[in-house]
Amino acid sequence: MAAMSHSKKKLLEHLRNGVYCHLGVSALHGVGVFAIRNIPKGVEPLRSLVKFEEVKFSTQELQHLPPSVR
Repeated sequence: MAAMSHSKKKLLEHLRNGVYCHLGVSALHGVGVFAIRNIPKGVEPLRSLVKFEEVKFSTQELQHLPPSVR
């Protein structure tokens, strides 16, 4: 297996431990933002590490992420 780049490792770590919300169907507004875990005080839950670079992952690399993040 080829070595994983630093940016890819950083993004996977963020997906594993830094994602606190997901978009879903809201009965009131059509689309809503829903917490998937407790959000610690001071954390920006909608912060993303993805800027303009597209990063591709294999199914194997994503298998240990929470289902709501995958």
